[in-house]
This record gives sequence, structure tokens and C-alpha cells, in this order.
Amino acid sequence: LREIFCGRGIKLVFLNSCQSGSGGRADFNKGVAQALVSRGLPAVVANQYPVLDSSATSFAQHFYWALAQGMAIGQAARESRIAVNASMRGDSIDWAVPVVYARDPSMVLCELPQAPTQSPAAASTKPGRQRSRTTVRIGVWDIDSVFPALRDTLRRMNEAQGIFDFELMDFSAPLGIWDMEERAPDRTPYLWAEKLADRMTPSLMGQGVRMLACITRHWLRDDDTLNLYGWMSPDRKPPVAVMSFAGFDELPAEGARTDRALANLLVTLIAEFTCDLDVHTKGDRACPMWENRPRDLEHITGPQRFDATCRRRIAKDHARELEAFDALLSAFD
Repeated sequence: LREIFCGRGIKLVFLNSCQSGSGGRADFNKGVAQALVSRGLPAVVANQYPVLDSSATSFAQHFYWALAQGMAIGQAARESRIAVNASMRGDSIDWAVPVVYARDPSMVLCELPQAPTQSPAAASTKPGRQRSRTTVRIGVWDIDSVFPALRDTLRRMNEAQGIFDFELMDFSAPLGIWDMEERAPDRTPYLWAEKLADRMTPSLMGQGVRMLACITRHWLRDDDTLNLYGWMSPDRKPPVAVMSFAGFDELPAEGARTDRALANLLVTLIAEFTCDLDVHTKGDRACPMWENRPRDLEHITGPQRFDATCRRRIAKDHARELEAFDALLSAFD
């Protein structure tokens, strides 16, 4: 790494992986970050300990934004720690994990822009266009940050209909939401639905969303059942729904099939949440409410339509929503 980075005019290296800032057991100064700085690299940002992917991503977003505003490296790191700590509501010490090794912490990499720009948090939650006050705001949170084109997907879903206003939300995943005893089929900890919903309640205060739809690649469980496909509280309190993409290993991170899968599954969550609709194991497999126990990839990426029974139940009290659902289900045809 010294041969790659040092002596090439590079001013900053960001080592975003876990424990990239750890020192050697016998000599702390023999760590990777320390070695780079000792060979003349002006500044290195690294993590002292293991860190949640969501926390590392949040820190990086705020750090690069702060640098682009003309802040010095040391000041940018401080402001980013504060932003991560605030977004996590004090549930974790992840804000303290990133460290800066710098010969001159006051070094500035970017000139101060002529016009102010939005912070990452503000930019992630602001609607892309003005919506009617009668729209239903749906927050969407990609817990694992695995769908890079999600913002554009939601924009196209907003353009397809005028009832639901989808907004990409930006949170740091709180600690205490994992089942550390049971192991999922891929040998990782389960994401525990009830714990996630409870921990997210303070973060939803003042957001004004009708529902927070959480999507994850992790295997999901609740208090009673393992390997859940989706979850929401029976009484819809807190207003959090979770959909797991675990088991769909062949689903790409972005593209036409992924866009349709996201639209299909968001329709399923919203119909269950707002229209009190239940999933079913029998009947038309093309219905969004079909339970899809085998986790059939073709089901979530293919064309879907509500079967006659589900359409009647929705149309009875939610005719406007049904029209919007139909538009969303055909938005990526």
C-alpha cells in the first residue's frame, strides 16, 4: 500500500473498512494507516474498530460533503462524527470509530463553493418535486445501501401516479436489532423485526411519513418465526414495515428487473399496511399478495396484478389507492 499511494501526490486516503486504523499488537505505529502517514502521505481516514456498514456509509457521506464545503480535514471529521451521532440518536458509539491521521489537520482540499449546498441528510429526504397535500408520504430506507439506483426508481414511481409520495430516507442502523444466538441460512445474524421497529420509532418523530418501508438483504425474523419474507406490526404501530431480499441472490443491485421487483414489493407492503390486506398462499400467483414462500425470483421481478378477490377488497374503501397500485405495477413494463 505504501508503494501504491505514497510519493504520487495523493493528499488523502480513506480506508473505509473495519479496523483499518488499528495498530499492531506489539507496536501501535505499525498499523496500515500509521504506516502510510509515516511514509509521507498527508492524511489518512480509517476505522479503529469494527463498524456497521450503515454507520461507515453515513460518516463517509458527511465527510466528503464537509470537505467539498471547504472545511479542513480535521473539522470535516468532527462534523461528520456529530452528524452520525445525531442520526443514531445516541444508540451506538460508531461515531467515535473513524479517526484521522494527518500531518496537518488544518489542511483544506477544496475551495469554499460560491453557493451553499445541501447536507447529505437534507438531500436524501427532500422530495424531488412538489406534491399535493393529499398524497400519502411513504419513507423508503435501504438499510444495507445495496440498491444504488433506488432514488431514481422512487422518482419514476412518483411520476407514475399521484397518490403515494415515495421519499428515500437516510438513517444509521441502530445497534441491538440483531439476533446474535440464532444463525440465518447464510450463517449471519438475523435482523429482528420488532427490535428494528422499536428502535426506529424515535427517528420517525417529525418525519411526517405514513409508513417507513425498510428493505434489506439480511435474513429476517420476528419474535416467533424465522426466515420471514416481510413483516409489519399487526396494529401498524410503530408504522414500520420490513421486506427481506435474502435468498434472492440472483437479483442484481440495479436494472429493469430490480426496479420492477422494488415496485412490486412496495405495493405489497403498502396494500397490506393501508388497506388491511392479507397475503394468501392460494390463488393467482401473479397477485402481489401471493405469499411467495419459495422465494421465486420470477414472481418478484415479473408482471403482477391483483386477483379478483384482492381487487374487490381494495376497491371497496380504497378506489384511489387501487388506481395508484395499478400504475405502480405497470410503471416498469
